[in-house]
Amino acid sequence: MRRWNLEILAATVLLLATPSLSGLSADAKIDPRAARLHEYLEQRDLPVKTYVEDFVRAADQNALDWRLLPSISIVESTGGKHFKNNNVFGWANGDKRFGSVRHGIYRVAHHLGHSRHYRGKTIAAKLATYNTNPEYRLKVLRLMDQIGPREFGRPGPSGRPRRS
Repeated sequence: MRRWNLEILAATVLLLATPSLSGLSADAKIDPRAARLHEYLEQRDLPVKTYVEDFVRAADQNALDWRLLPSISIVESTGGKHFKNNNVFGWANGDKRFGSVRHGIYRVAHHLGHSRHYRGKTIAAKLATYNTNPEYRLKVLRLMDQIGPREFGRPGPSGRPRRS
C-alpha cells in the first residue's frame, strides 16, 4: 500500500510540473513525436489528444514505443470516446478504476514496461499478453504504423531529434 501511495505522489508531482502541448509558446521546443501524435489524433477528433505529452512521457519513462499507448487507447475506447472508470485502455476488461485518465496512462505504461507479465517482451508479445485475439495485435500494430515510424523525432545521442 505504501509503494502505491509513493507512486501516486511521484506521478502527481510530475504531472503538476508538466506543461500541456496547447499551453506551450510557439518558441517552446516540442517533442516532434508529441507534435506528430497530436496531429494524428486531432485529424481524427479523438479526445485522447489532450494527453499527447503524457503518452510520450509515460512511454519514455517505461521504455515503451511512443505509439503503443495511444494505439491501444484507440482500439479499446475509440481514442477516449467510449470508456468507463477513467480507463481508456480497457485494462482489466475496462473494470480497473483510475483516479483520472492521466493516472491510467502512467499506471498502464508502468505495467507494460515493468510487470512480470510484460517485462522484456517485444511489442507483439506484449500485445498478445494484453489481448489474446491475434486480430487485436494486428489492429494495434497497424495503428502504430499509421501514427508514424518508431524513431520519428526521438532524440539521438547528441540530444537532437532524429528524422525517419
